[in-house]
Amino acid sequence: MATPDIPTADELLELVVTMLGEIAPNVPTQDLKVESSFTELEIESVTIVEVIAMIEEKLDLSLPDDELTGLDTIRQLAECVRRQRADV
Repeated sequence: MATPDIPTADELLELVVTMLGEIAPNVPTQDLKVESSFTELEIESVTIVEVIAMIEEKLDLSLPDDELTGLDTIRQLAECVRRQRADV
């Protein structure tokens, strides 16, 4: 990890792939990359919300709703996590 509290985009990708495998096994995670668009991969918004909630729980943080609006890639999610950790 980049620091003990802030996962890199690649580490977050691994988490997302694992979580999607648990809650949405029909999502083609082999195609998921750090810059992949959730929209282009046709991942439903409710699934994305579930994954974000799982990440918040796992990393013990709360991401602001205004930062999550328009979030469409793992890299964007990683940046959101990084900003939230920096503000703590």
